Amino acid sequence: MTDSLRQPNNSLPLVRVAALWGDLPAFRVVAETQHLPTAAEILGISPPALSKRIAKLESRLGQALFLRSGRRLTLNCFGESFLIEVRNAMRHVDDGITLLTTAHRRTRLKVAFDGDVSSVYGKAIVQTLADDTTVDNIVRTTPATMRDGLLRGDFDLAISREASLSRHLVATQIATCAFVVVCPKGQRSSLRRKSTAVQVVTTSRYGDLNPDEMFPNLSFSQVRIVVDNVDDAVALVLSGDVVGLLPEAPTGIFETISGLDVRERKMAPTQLYAHCRRALKPNSQVHRVVSRLQEFATK
Repeated sequence: MTDSLRQPNNSLPLVRVAALWGDLPAFRVVAETQHLPTAAEILGISPPALSKRIAKLESRLGQALFLRSGRRLTLNCFGESFLIEVRNAMRHVDDGITLLTTAHRRTRLKVAFDGDVSSVYGKAIVQTLADDTTVDNIVRTTPATMRDGLLRGDFDLAISREASLSRHLVATQIATCAFVVVCPKGQRSSLRRKSTAVQVVTTSRYGDLNPDEMFPNLSFSQVRIVVDNVDDAVALVLSGDVVGLLPEAPTGIFETISGLDVRERKMAPTQLYAHCRRALKPNSQVHRVVSRLQEFATK
C-alpha cells in the first residue's frame, strides 16, 4: 500500500480528508449493503469499478476494512469503527447544508420510539416540547431499527427501555417507569382482595410478570392476555372485562386517558432512555428536548 495516507507528507487533516472524501459514499453503501453488485447498482457504477474504489480507499488508509467472501464484503473491526465516523461526518455536513438552506425555518428533529413505548407516551412527550422546538417524523419501531437508524443518521433521537442500543450511541436516562393496574372508570371495587379474580392484559415484554407478587392485595386470574403494545392493552381495558398490568412512563400518564382509572401503582426497576449519536452538548436542540422530557417525567 504505497500511497497510504500514513506517509508523513500526508499528515495534514485537510489533505487526508480531501484525498478520501470522494470514495467515502462508495464505502458507506458497500458497508451497509454488504453486497458489491447491490452497492454498485445503487451508486450507478459497475461492480469492478466499485471494487477498485474500495481497494484504493483501503490502500490510502493503509488498512483493510472488509472481510471478503466472493461478492459479499463484511466489515472487519476497523471497518466498523470507520463506518461510524463516516456516518457522523456525513451527518455533520448534512446538518450544515440544512442549516444554510432552511435558515428561515427551524430544524425538525426525527424521533423514534421503541414499539413497547406506547404512542400514548409519545403524544404526551411531544406535547411537553416547547414551541421553539419542533419534532417531526415520530416513528414507532424496534430497538434494532432504532439503533441502525440512529447510526445512519435517519433519526436524531430514540426513546427506548433499552439501556444500551450500541456502544457507539450515548444513552441518557429520562425516567423511572412504574407498573400500574388500570381498569375502566367505576370498576375499582371489583379488584378488592378475595373478590372474584379478574383477567389481566399485559404487553409481550412483560408477559412473565407475576401480578400476585407485585400487587399482593389484589386478586388476578391465572389466565393472561398478552398483546404487542400498551395502546392495544389500553383499548382492551376500556372495552370491558379485563384490567391492565402495564408499564407507565412518564408517571401519571394513564390518568390523562378518558375512561381509565389507576387502581394501584408500583415502582419497578425499569427505566426509559433517550439515545443519540454523540454526547449531549449543552443548549443543543437535542439536549433541550431531552431536558424537557426529564422535567416532564418528574412532574
